[in-house]
Amino acid sequence: MKFTVAGLLALGSIATASHAAVITFEETGIAPAAMLNSPGAAVPVASRLTDQYLGLGALFTSQGGFAAVVNHSPNPSATPSPPAVIGGTLADGTLSYTAPITITFVKPGDSSTLGTTTMVRILGDWFPLNSGTITMSAFGIDGTLLGSDTEFDNGSIGQGAALQLDFAQGIHRVVISGTSGTVGFDNLEFGPVSPVSASIPEPTVVSLLLISLFMASAISRRPINS
Repeated sequence: MKFTVAGLLALGSIATASHAAVITFEETGIAPAAMLNSPGAAVPVASRLTDQYLGLGALFTSQGGFAAVVNHSPNPSATPSPPAVIGGTLADGTLSYTAPITITFVKPGDSSTLGTTTMVRILGDWFPLNSGTITMSAFGIDGTLLGSDTEFDNGSIGQGAALQLDFAQGIHRVVISGTSGTVGFDNLEFGPVSPVSASIPEPTVVSLLLISLFMASAISRRPINS
C-alpha cells in the first residue's frame, strides 16, 4: 500500500549508472559478527551497523545510534538471504524490532557529502506471523516526506513483504519500521547515489541575504545632499 505526498565497495554490489546496489548483510565481515536473535539483549559492538557500507553510500542508525545485524536463528531458512537480517535498537542499545531504522544516502566513500537515489527496496524476513505491518517512508534532501509504502506481514512461511519506493526528485533517507516487533529486514537495494553538490540554505540565511541586498540597494539609490 503506497502513499505519495505531492504529486565498503567490497562489501556489496556496486551501483553503476544502470545497476542498483544490493546489500544482503552476508558480506565479508558483516554476517560473522551477527548477534543472536534476542530482542531486548544488548547489541555487541561487533554487531552494530553504522558506516560499514559507506563505500556504497549508505549509513545506518536507529534510536541507539546504530542498527543491529542479527543471526535469524532458529529460522535461518526463513530469511531472503540467510542467515543475517537487521533490526533496530532502543536508546539503551538493545535490539528491538519496533525501533525504526534510518538509512541515509551520502556520496559513496564520503559521509560529509549528502547524496540521493531514486529507488529504494528492502525485504521483510520470510517468517511472517500475521501480526502487523511494516512501513518504509522516504524523505528528500530538505527533509520533506516524499511518500511511504506499508505492507502486511501476512504471507506464508518462505514468503515475505517487500517495500519499495521510487522518486525521481531524489531520496536522501528512508525510515523502516514494523508494528509487530517481530520483523527483521534483509536485501537492501537502491539505485546509484548522486552527490548533492550545493547545500540548501536555511530560511533564516536566505532572509538575511535578501535584507542585506535590499539595504545595499536602498543606500546606493539614496540621493547625496550637496
